[in-house]
Amino acid sequence: MEYEILDVILKTGGTLASGAVRGALFRIFRHVILNQPDHVIERVFNSFSSAQEYNDKKLQCGETLRGDWYYDNDNNVKFAEDMVRQTISDTQGKKSEYITKFHVNIRFSSNDDIDEHTAFSYLETIESLSWRQLCIIRLVILYEDKKVKMDSIDEEEKEKWIEQMPQDDQTRFYSISREYENLANSKYFEVDNPIRASRIQPPLLLLRPELAHATDYTHRLHSLMNLHEIPPKDIEEVFSIWNVRLKKPEEDSQ
Repeated sequence: MEYEILDVILKTGGTLASGAVRGALFRIFRHVILNQPDHVIERVFNSFSSAQEYNDKKLQCGETLRGDWYYDNDNNVKFAEDMVRQTISDTQGKKSEYITKFHVNIRFSSNDDIDEHTAFSYLETIESLSWRQLCIIRLVILYEDKKVKMDSIDEEEKEKWIEQMPQDDQTRFYSISREYENLANSKYFEVDNPIRASRIQPPLLLLRPELAHATDYTHRLHSLMNLHEIPPKDIEEVFSIWNVRLKKPEEDSQ
C-alpha cells in the first residue's frame, strides 16, 4: 500500500512538475502521510487516486492544463500539501471528494481566469467550511435553479414549530441555522427580508433558502468543487427537519 500511495501522489501532484516538486511530494509522503493511522492513510490514497482518475478523464475529453503560476514549484507544492492536510482533517470523510475535485479543476485552462491570489483564497475558504455548510451552499443553488422543495415555515408559527421539535432535532435545527447565518454574514449569500428566531439571543437567522441569493464567488466555488455531485440523499438527510426533497424530472416544469 505504501508504494501505491507514493506512486499515485507523485503522478497526481507531480504532473508536469520539476524534480524539486517531486522531492517535496516525497517528503510530504514520508513525514506527514505515513505518520497517520491506517484509515487516514487509506483516505489520502483514495483521494489522490480519485484525483488522478478525474484528471485523466478531463484530459481524455480534450481539456488542457493551464501553464501559468500553478506550475511554479512553490505553488505546486503548496497545493499538494493543502490537499493532504485537508483530506487528513476530514474526519467525517465527506468533504474529501469535493476537495479533490477542486484541486483537479483549478489546474485546467478552463479556470485560467482565476489568478494566484484568488486560488489561494479558495483554499482558505474550503478549509474553513464544514460539510454542512457545503450542503447549505448546494441547497441555496438548488433553490435558485428550482430543483428542490421543502416545507414552508409560517412566519407567525415559527417559534411554536421550533418548540414542538424533539430536543435532538431542535439542537440540530439551531446548529444548521447558525452555520447558515455564518455563511450569510460572510457574504456567501445575500438574504432578502431575513427571518429570525426572536426567542434566542441574539436572534438567530433561520434557514430559508428561497430568500437567499448566492454571490458570484459562491457560484464559482460550487462549480470548482463540483458540489452539484453531492447526492440528493445527502441533501435530504442533512435538511430532513425541513422535509427537503429534490424534485423529480417531471416536476421541473411545475
